[in-house]
Amino acid sequence: LINYLINFLHDILKAKWNLKKFNLNNYDLIIDNTIFNFKELRKSKKTFLVLHTSLECLNNPIKTFSKSKNLFQFVFEYLLYVFKIKWLKLSLSHKTYQNIVVASEQAKNYIEKTKGLLKSKVYLIPNGVSNEYFKNNYNPNNGIVSILRFDNISKNLVFLNELSANLNNKINIYGFGKDQHMLKNVIMHGKISTRKEIFEILQKYSLFIMTSNVEGGSPYTVIESLSVGIPVIIRDSFLGASSLVIDGYNGLIFDKNVSPKEIAHEIKKLLKNKNKLLEMSKNSITHFNKNFSIENFNNNWKKIIESL
Repeated sequence: LINYLINFLHDILKAKWNLKKFNLNNYDLIIDNTIFNFKELRKSKKTFLVLHTSLECLNNPIKTFSKSKNLFQFVFEYLLYVFKIKWLKLSLSHKTYQNIVVASEQAKNYIEKTKGLLKSKVYLIPNGVSNEYFKNNYNPNNGIVSILRFDNISKNLVFLNELSANLNNKINIYGFGKDQHMLKNVIMHGKISTRKEIFEILQKYSLFIMTSNVEGGSPYTVIESLSVGIPVIIRDSFLGASSLVIDGYNGLIFDKNVSPKEIAHEIKKLLKNKNKLLEMSKNSITHFNKNFSIENFNNNWKKIIESL
C-alpha cells in the first residue's frame, strides 16, 4: 500500500511539473488521456478528455470483479480501482470537462444519460488499428488464442482457466502479469514483443477469446483479431462489447452470467462448423473495415480538429 501511494504521488507530481512547462494558450487542441484531471486542463474549452474507462463498474462495481484466492489482495485492488475510476476519473472530471471522447456508442449513451454530465459534449471515436500485416490465410482448423495482461481482477483469469479446462486445456495464452500463477489449464506462451508479432500470432488461430470482467473503451486485441478475420468469443460484461461482436455474425457474445461450461459447449459446436467459421471470418473483416479501421479513426479526429 505504501509503495503504491508513493508511486501514485510521484506520478501526479511529475505530470504536474511537466504541465507547467507548457503554455496551454499556444495550442489549438489538447488531448487529455490521463487520470489526473488537472484544473488547467479541465477548464479549457480546447481540452478533449479521452475516456477509455469501464463506466459500467459504477452501477454495481462489486459484481464486475472476480474474487481471487487472496481476499486481502482483492479488497485492496478493488478499493484502488474504485478510487481511481469512480472518484478521480468520473466524480471529479466529468462534471467539469466540456469535451469527452468515448470509443463506443454504449459509452456515449451512458454518459449522456448520467446526471451531472449533460454539460459535456460527447464525441464517439471508436478505436482503430492498421492491419498492414494481414495475410488472407484464415484456417478454421486451427486453435484458440487469447492475448491479455495477467490481472485476475479485470481479466477474470479464474473464468478463463475454467473455460480452458472445459475445452480440454486447448486455449493458447500470450501475455504477462502478476497473476500468471492462476492459469493452470492453458497452453502458455511468452510475452509478445512487437505489434507485428501480434498479427503473426493471431493469424495462426481460428478463434480469439476474451473473458474480461471490465474493459476500457474497446480492447485493441479484439479489434486486431477482427482486422485479420479471426472471429471473437466475448462476454457482454462491459460497455461496448456488443459493438465489437454481433452474435452469430463475427463471433459469439455471451451474457456475463453464463458459465464457462456453457460457453465451452457452444464453442465446441462452432469449431465443428467449418463453413460457419469461414463465414464469420469474412464478416469479421467487413465489420472491422466498417467500424474500426485506422482510416475511420483518423477521419473522426480530423473532423474534430477542423471544427475548432
